[in-house]
Amino acid sequence: MKSNKKRFLNTIVVQSHRSSSLNEWIELCQNSVREWAEYQGFDYQFSDDRLFDYLPSRQLLQQYNAVIASDLARVRWLRALLADYERVIWCDADWLVMDIERFQPVQSTYAVGREVWVDQTDTGKLKAFRKVHNAYLQFDRNNAFLDFYIETAERLLRENIGGVPNQFVGPKLLTALHNVVGLNVHEQAGMLSPMLAAALLMRAGSLCESEYQCLSSHPFERVIDLFQQRSTEIPMAVNLSASCIEVSGLDARNILRLCEVLSTGRLCK
Repeated sequence: MKSNKKRFLNTIVVQSHRSSSLNEWIELCQNSVREWAEYQGFDYQFSDDRLFDYLPSRQLLQQYNAVIASDLARVRWLRALLADYERVIWCDADWLVMDIERFQPVQSTYAVGREVWVDQTDTGKLKAFRKVHNAYLQFDRNNAFLDFYIETAERLLRENIGGVPNQFVGPKLLTALHNVVGLNVHEQAGMLSPMLAAALLMRAGSLCESEYQCLSSHPFERVIDLFQQRSTEIPMAVNLSASCIEVSGLDARNILRLCEVLSTGRLCK
């Protein structure tokens, strides 16, 4: 006698980006995620701006920018995929998997990424800010967090009457929740600040001293050491924070070189 119980697929990894603006380093990052998914035996799916079809209302795109809308649309997409999969994983388009063999989902019903943001304070002091991020997200079918997160994000966007930062319902909301209740964090799913990116390029000999000094007044060794000291585990995959890096003064050529440096495992050496 056949069972009527639905057989769910194991894991799917998803990404989204505006296809018209793909460039060489974005494609390199996406290839690393596809290769990781294939190596791990996971399904993979890519979407373009059709991601926004998962918003509860198109009015959100008129009221807020694409960054904020994407933060909500991605988790609604992930929830929809849980109808067919036991586990779903989101990776940003500028997500680079540096070790496809050892980077694994955490054994938890859900997880967010770890942000150790190395920067300088208003007084010029070097500091590492420990937060969480949504450039990497994973959810199992039986998780108890995703519905709450979506409901909270939607309520905040619905009731807001003023201007909000880009990270309003993404890293800022998640970090606020994490500071209160302690979310499950994938410590190997990291993030690079522009200062850390510049330090890694400087160490690899890909920036001259004058270029580096335009981005940081601190020795690159100190920047990298501080990141490693404040990291519970050295990341095996990272979000490049590409928009922040480009604003800081590193161009596409620098970011491509950064991908090459990280792909050799230079983050932890």
